[in-house]
Amino acid sequence: PLLFFVPLRNNIEFGQLYLLIVSFTLLGYHYVLAKNKLVGELLLSVSIFIKVFPVVYCIPLLYNKRWKSLFTIFFLSLFLFSISILVGGWSFWSTYLFDVLPNSVLNGSTVDFRTNSQSIEVFLKTLFVRDVYYNPEALFDNVKAFKHISIFIKSLVLAIAISLSFKHKKHLLRLLSIWVVALFLIQPRTATYAQILWLIPAIEVLKSTLS
Repeated sequence: PLLFFVPLRNNIEFGQLYLLIVSFTLLGYHYVLAKNKLVGELLLSVSIFIKVFPVVYCIPLLYNKRWKSLFTIFFLSLFLFSISILVGGWSFWSTYLFDVLPNSVLNGSTVDFRTNSQSIEVFLKTLFVRDVYYNPEALFDNVKAFKHISIFIKSLVLAIAISLSFKHKKHLLRLLSIWVVALFLIQPRTATYAQILWLIPAIEVLKSTLS
């Protein structure tokens, strides 16, 4: 409660759903391991439907060769997606997929200079990308260096995650922890309320013999 005080408080204050994502993800894996697979797969599908990015948390199932679970999660997610279109219409999704998302990727609008983004990308951007208004005191002024170093670090993180995943492929929750950490390190920004997801690797470290 002390370590996660700010994430817990901010989930409540900002009306965020990361507490649900943590709960559904951990319960989902619990039920998959407890042989009540359909319940676990449904919880993981709901988690994906809430925020999309938890699709990465299905990678452990890939390493563990749980093909049936992966297919079930895919079809359940597709089912939930279809219900949302039937209830709310297609206009929201078309705007998001074909307007908002491409625009944010092309213009880099998902990343600015705010240090509370707590990401490697923002740190590098602060060092290498000078902006007259937002970042006038950048140590360097080299956008290419920022992009190349950022790609290198993200590639290194992913390479380590992939390597560790092969090493621990029989331990589902350990695999999940590896990919939670990897996603934190490569994403462009991290809100304070999202830090509650560190509970997953924290629990794994506490209960395992890992150094």
